[in-house]
Amino acid sequence: MKLSYTLLWLWLSALCLWPTHALQAQKKMVDLKRADRMAFDKARSDVRIVTGNVLFEHDSALLYCDSAVFNEVANHVEAYGNVRIRVNDTLNIFGDALFYDGKTRIARLLDNVRLVDNTTTLETPELEFDRNSKIARYERGGVIVDQRNKLVSKRGRYFTPDKQFYFRDSVRLHNPKYDIASDTLHYNARTELAEFFGETEIVSEENTILCRKGWYDTRLDISSFSRRARLLMKEQTLSGDSLYYDRKLETGEAYRNVVMVDSAKDLIIYGQFARYEEAAGKALVIDSAQAVIADGPDSLYLHADTLYAVFDTAGETEALYAYYRMKFFRTDMQGMADSLSYLMKDSLIWMLGNPVLWSEEYQMNSDSIRIEMRNEKVDQVFFLQNAFIAALEDTHQYNQLKGRSMTGFFRDNEMHKMKIFGNAETLYYVLEEDGSLMGINKAVSSDITLRFRDGKIWEMVYYTQPEAVLYPPSQFPVQMRFLEGFDWKSARRPRQAADIFRW
Repeated sequence: MKLSYTLLWLWLSALCLWPTHALQAQKKMVDLKRADRMAFDKARSDVRIVTGNVLFEHDSALLYCDSAVFNEVANHVEAYGNVRIRVNDTLNIFGDALFYDGKTRIARLLDNVRLVDNTTTLETPELEFDRNSKIARYERGGVIVDQRNKLVSKRGRYFTPDKQFYFRDSVRLHNPKYDIASDTLHYNARTELAEFFGETEIVSEENTILCRKGWYDTRLDISSFSRRARLLMKEQTLSGDSLYYDRKLETGEAYRNVVMVDSAKDLIIYGQFARYEEAAGKALVIDSAQAVIADGPDSLYLHADTLYAVFDTAGETEALYAYYRMKFFRTDMQGMADSLSYLMKDSLIWMLGNPVLWSEEYQMNSDSIRIEMRNEKVDQVFFLQNAFIAALEDTHQYNQLKGRSMTGFFRDNEMHKMKIFGNAETLYYVLEEDGSLMGINKAVSSDITLRFRDGKIWEMVYYTQPEAVLYPPSQFPVQMRFLEGFDWKSARRPRQAADIFRW
């Protein structure tokens, strides 16, 4: 008896559940809602041929067409002519032909296929739409158009809930302001954000951007790039581990391992951060900032806390400014100062704030220094106010010259003459032919001219009744060993390019 009650309970439970399962099964079946005409396939009684204003419904989706072959048992529809699938209120898919499987809920559309989702339209010769995953796929090329952009690719997927496109193979994004070409690109139709992977090129009238990974907000015109990222402008190239670019403000920023190249001026600037303002024509580089002005073995290496470049309308660098703790190295000349200005257009260099120059064995300094270039070589150097020149003759023995100002004259980057103006003084160690010390000459004159041979002073010309005394070495007063203003800075002289970072 107990067993009978158990069987009865199971039977009643199954009877109660049967309508639910039946309703679910009915929902999974494609339902023919209307058609102007209907006929049956003589060979197969389960196949109906319908024509004229045909409408099917399946799980809330509506299928429209001019004619269709409907297999009710197989739950399959072949639709032709003005095919349309209304997936929901915003998503519609059109085509010339449709093959829809009600069991798998997968639709395949052929010829003149259009997927329209609000303001976004996808056109392709063939499209597969999976209603389960809500993903549309194409493999034979597609074109996507929205309010701002047009995208083209050979293969792609569209995840409809998130409005997210995934493109592969020869991807192109066209915007009125620029064009993007990439191996792989993801695009969100809602946010209008494009993400790219692999070799990518973004071309506009103003510049070209290259990278292997990044994103571009096409609505706000801001972007970020990484992996061999480069910004190519008229004459400059800016690269770094990562780049940020604001097209509206025409401003770019580079981070880590930054390199900025001006090919027209043979100028390379390195650093760990750079900000480039394209419209204003200027750039700033900080953090281990270094500039290299290439000239073969005579290249100039310069470092400062901040490097600031200014560009002309043609995009060439017209001025380079170095601020705070500047040092430079060149094989024939080295220097240091608080700041330096290199006006390339005028071939003029200014050194300000305790400037010092070294050339051969000579240290030269004054309140400010102006260097004039000619044909990219040093032509004249002006030492303005409190000019001083010194050279080590022997241990603790220094040849010294000073005056109100000095002018040095150069040939092939070697100093061949120096003029000292105003209250000129010299302290010079005079040597015998065998190199032994003859005496120490101390002289005062209004002006002095020095001439150099093989990097050494070989002639001094004093003007306006000089006062000179030659002291024997044993009688030279110790307190007169240094002229006023002497400050030997040899320990801070850069002896090689790497020394510019050592202050």
